[in-house]
Amino acid sequence: MEQKCKKPGRKYWRTEQEWKGVEEMKEDLNANEIMYAFIRVSLKTDPVPSIDARDDDDIDREEIFQQIAAKTKMDFNVTSSAQFRPEPVGSSHKRIIPSRELPNLSQRESFWQKEEKEERKRIEEEKQRKISMNAELDCARRNREQEESKKRELLLKEREKQIEVIKKAEVEANRVSRDADEQRRWVKQLEEDQKEAMERSQRGEAMKNERTKEAASLISSKASQARAIFEQRARQKTVPLTSVSEKLVSAMPDVTANTGPPDIIADVSSPNPDATDAASKLEKGDEEAKNQYGVCAVALYDYQAADTTEITFDPNQVITHIEKIDPGWWQGVGPDGKFGLFPC
Repeated sequence: MEQKCKKPGRKYWRTEQEWKGVEEMKEDLNANEIMYAFIRVSLKTDPVPSIDARDDDDIDREEIFQQIAAKTKMDFNVTSSAQFRPEPVGSSHKRIIPSRELPNLSQRESFWQKEEKEERKRIEEEKQRKISMNAELDCARRNREQEESKKRELLLKEREKQIEVIKKAEVEANRVSRDADEQRRWVKQLEEDQKEAMERSQRGEAMKNERTKEAASLISSKASQARAIFEQRARQKTVPLTSVSEKLVSAMPDVTANTGPPDIIADVSSPNPDATDAASKLEKGDEEAKNQYGVCAVALYDYQAADTTEITFDPNQVITHIEKIDPGWWQGVGPDGKFGLFPC
């Protein structure tokens, strides 16, 4: 393989005996670093042509071509490219006729009419195509919206069913818990009522015993006092029975002397003005007391407040300003002036 390298400042031929520099040669050719390259495939016994030269002036191009042609049996005749030889230009004069040079107006008019007709037809077809396309798009959109609305309705129905099931479960759970709470409250209230009834009965029995003892003591004291008074009067000087009987007989009227008819008593007696005045005053006093103290009640038993929201009272004490807020509990002002709840 022989190649002529072009380096800055010098030119030389390089000979390669094997295929080791083919890639480098290709790169050098592409980079315009090599002007000519000759490759020959020969046997190892064939000698490679070589030219001895001391510098670039000793290298002859024709001699190189001759040696290569002798070795490769090829004819390297490098001739110059053929020069361009233009043919002679001929000229022919033609007379200009204005009527022929001007276009035919009728043909031009028919051409433009045809073009306008085709354009209108094209515009109409385009318009119809757009209308049909819009109609298809609208139909597809309506179908899609209907399908989506159906899907949404199905989803909403499923969701409503789920919500209804959840609500029913919650209502059932609340009802069960409420029933259980009411049952517990009812049992607790029943126990409290039984306990309170027992306490009331015990307090009533105790009060009854106390009242009985007080009545017995009062009766015994009054009997002793009456006996003492009677004995004291008995010790005083007694009056003779005869004189007393005579006085009683003289004082008695003569029943037989009065034999006239009995007086007629009127069935309806006239009203007493004093009694009516007293009744009206009593009613006015009751109204004033009601306006001042509201609804009042007298306690039949004692009660001890369980917390600060309740009042305490004893038997026979008056509770004023009563408000009936509940069938089992009322609120009012106790004997100590405190406002609170109490069992009715």
